[in-house]
Amino acid sequence: MTVRGLWLLLAFAATARADLARDVEAACKEATLDALRAPRELLCAAGEGEEGAPGEEDAEAWAFDLTGYFTDPPDDDPYGSAILRADRGPLHLEARYNYEDLDTGSVWGGWTFAWSGEVEFSLVPMLGAVFGHTQGVAPGLEFDVVWKVLELYVEAEYVFDVDGTDDSFFYLWGEFTVNPTEWLSLGIVAQRTRAYDTDVEVDRGLLIGFHVRSVSATIYVFNLDQDDPYVMIGVGLSF
Repeated sequence: MTVRGLWLLLAFAATARADLARDVEAACKEATLDALRAPRELLCAAGEGEEGAPGEEDAEAWAFDLTGYFTDPPDDDPYGSAILRADRGPLHLEARYNYEDLDTGSVWGGWTFAWSGEVEFSLVPMLGAVFGHTQGVAPGLEFDVVWKVLELYVEAEYVFDVDGTDDSFFYLWGEFTVNPTEWLSLGIVAQRTRAYDTDVEVDRGLLIGFHVRSVSATIYVFNLDQDDPYVMIGVGLSF
């Protein structure tokens, strides 16, 4: 090999080495940038997952609903009552006061079965313990049916009183409403209760409800066809 050929070979090798070094340097820089970008992409993906679809924690979160009632029955003193509901997934829990009877509380546990479609339907069988002025065990049921702007909601239970079958009682609360807007409900209501006495077996009346976000207020007027109609006011909060 001539001297000129040797110099050409050495120049080619140097050039190839420089190109290889530049390629390696570029690859290292790209790898570094990828490594820096990876945590951000992972964080962004995690953030999008949290905002875009509910995770397991959201699905298992508790939801609460507290409703208080003021009732002014005929020939009796006005009184207050309350219902606290708690739901986690299909698990349904309730605590009530002055519902089955005055100076009486109850606690409930149940399971929600729900179906969605053009008609939305939920069914909650429950079992409760009643204590206070009235004491007993009560199987109960709640169901709700929604079709377009119409809704039917019913609570029913039968209290087996520990003092004997003569004191056992069937309780009922039902509402049929039309909801022309998100903030307004109009409808009819019926109830059978032992908390106070009226001249009819089942009290029935009209209702008008107002809803603003998680707060609701409903006015009930019962037994308008009787000589002694009465008013109930309910205020609810969901959280």
